[in-house]
Amino acid sequence: MEKPFAAYEGDESYIFVCYSHEDSDVVYPEIAWLHKQGTNLWYDEGISAGKNWRAAIGDSLLGASRVLFYISERSLKSNHCNREINLALDEDKDVVPVYLEEVELTSDLKVGLNRVQALHRDQNTNYRQHLLNALGQSASTPSQPVSSPVHRRLRWWHYTGLGLVLTILIGAAWVYIQYREWIALPSIAVLPFTNVGTDEETRLFARGLSEDILDSLAQSVVVRRYNMYVKQLDVASGAASFQFADRGEDLSVIAEKLNVAYVLGGSVQRMGDRLRITTQLVRVEDNFGVWSRPYERAFADRFEMQQGVAQNIAHIAESELFFDIQKRIPAIFIVACAVVSPRCPDLKAEEHFMNAENQSRLMNLGEGGDWALREEYLKKTVAVDPSFAWAYRMLANVYLQRVGGRMPLQESSFAAHAALTRAMELEPDSSYAELQIGQIYLYLDLDYANAEASFKRGLDRFPTENPSFHVGLARIALREGRVGEASRLMATASALDAGEEQASFLNTYAWLLTVLGDYERSLKVSADGLNLVLGGPVRAANLRIQAAALIELERIEKAKTLLEEAWDLDGSVRPEFYISHFATIGEKERAERILNDLQGESVSTYALAVGYLALEDIDSTFMAIEAAIEDHNRLLIDSLRTAAWWDPIRDDPRFDGMLDLLDSKVTHTQTYLNNLDPTGR
Repeated sequence: MEKPFAAYEGDESYIFVCYSHEDSDVVYPEIAWLHKQGTNLWYDEGISAGKNWRAAIGDSLLGASRVLFYISERSLKSNHCNREINLALDEDKDVVPVYLEEVELTSDLKVGLNRVQALHRDQNTNYRQHLLNALGQSASTPSQPVSSPVHRRLRWWHYTGLGLVLTILIGAAWVYIQYREWIALPSIAVLPFTNVGTDEETRLFARGLSEDILDSLAQSVVVRRYNMYVKQLDVASGAASFQFADRGEDLSVIAEKLNVAYVLGGSVQRMGDRLRITTQLVRVEDNFGVWSRPYERAFADRFEMQQGVAQNIAHIAESELFFDIQKRIPAIFIVACAVVSPRCPDLKAEEHFMNAENQSRLMNLGEGGDWALREEYLKKTVAVDPSFAWAYRMLANVYLQRVGGRMPLQESSFAAHAALTRAMELEPDSSYAELQIGQIYLYLDLDYANAEASFKRGLDRFPTENPSFHVGLARIALREGRVGEASRLMATASALDAGEEQASFLNTYAWLLTVLGDYERSLKVSADGLNLVLGGPVRAANLRIQAAALIELERIEKAKTLLEEAWDLDGSVRPEFYISHFATIGEKERAERILNDLQGESVSTYALAVGYLALEDIDSTFMAIEAAIEDHNRLLIDSLRTAAWWDPIRDDPRFDGMLDLLDSKVTHTQTYLNNLDPTGR
């Protein structure tokens, strides 16, 4: 339908019109009449070619004196309308609701509009006069000027003239210079590792290790910050960097010739039947040692462990390099952000966010980190800068993980939804938003239908950006019994790079393969992940997954070795995860002792269920399964329909009762509902 008039663009007050385009045949005559009465109206006709749509909407809404909201079934389903009204309410704009038909508001709009007197187009006597009064307008009342963001900018330009032009040009030049400086920083050369000694076998190993590290770094993915692509790591070629072997040149000279900002080097020393490997990452500008680490391995295992050590060095070095850049010059990151994003944090908020990111980074690398400390830093970030969208996204992730398992389900679901809603208000066009809302639906709400829709939307828009979209869809398929589909989705996901979270992703992949009964493949995937982390809960989880697969394959001695290493890493923190393993490998007394010593409210109900089952306490097993379902425990829900370890109790009538209880908590996908048999299974 043809739009009735041009949207208002002057300096006087105006009304922002929120409506669904499907209601144009009703809305356009309404606003045309208001326009004839002298009311200034802005609606989405006023977006000029080439202007960012969301920016135009946002600026116009923030500059309006009131918002006129035409309510219908179509507008309530419109994502655009919902975002506009939520923004209006957040900014304390007066909203005038007009019902085009009888329809019930969504729960969030009921809260936001509960104090507003609504008008009903087809029911109110003297409806149009009431509408004019509600808008603070009349045919004879001239509009008063209002200072909107758009119009203020126009007046600034008018009054400041050439001085402002010069300021802008100088500022733009500074931004460009700073941004170009930063762009050059993510660059590295790998120098050949030095053989401390004369042993030829060690020399060959040192050379091969250097080549493997370089190859791993050369496969670096693009780094992402503030919902933008920032920079891919530039790696000097082996032909260029290896020519400096044994030449004794200063690092600054080497870096200048190779045009890199960082250099990674190290040494290898044979000590009897052991190999000691040391590595160091150096910032060439001031010869500062950013990171270093020793590795000690058996000389006889040198070729088997070479690639694993190389992957670990490359994985951590890349993370340390980028974090060093971020924490040294946060101002440049904010400049980089300003180039591509409408909202950027201030320096103090950035400092808090850096600390929070470091906690996450350390956890993913197996180098430490703490969920609660991460949450604390993120809360400080948004307290300083309430418009820091990425901090809200990270808070949503903290609550999605239930602060490392310590937050109650209902509290975490509410907090995750609230944080992500705020992030999406600030920055709605993000692949991470689709991923996170899908994960919240899947893990906290058990709403598979909405989770699937979110993952598919994200996958359609960002097909190669993040393997987590495929992981989410695979988990839904697995939980609904479509095991072949789940396996295919995870295979597709494995071809994508998860960056710093690669080790955690491989753990998830190995876990799902174990649930599916593909134990050999699970062991292979676990081994790949084990190379990336040398400590912490991520490595411990990897070792437990491997042990579970080995136990199913009856390779008990190997499982025992892995379990002892895992226990040393986190047995004192998550002892319940070892009960079933120890009971199964013949250490029943140890398992019972752990069970009897358990304390605290954050004990995993899944671990209790499999622990009781291994100890043949069937009544307690079903009690723990029920508690895990009520708690939406993701490991229990992933495995209950499919995993072989539940087979001993599948014939118990209570097992079907547990499946029915789980189904009562779940909103299933249409695919699942279409495949139900007449009995509902």
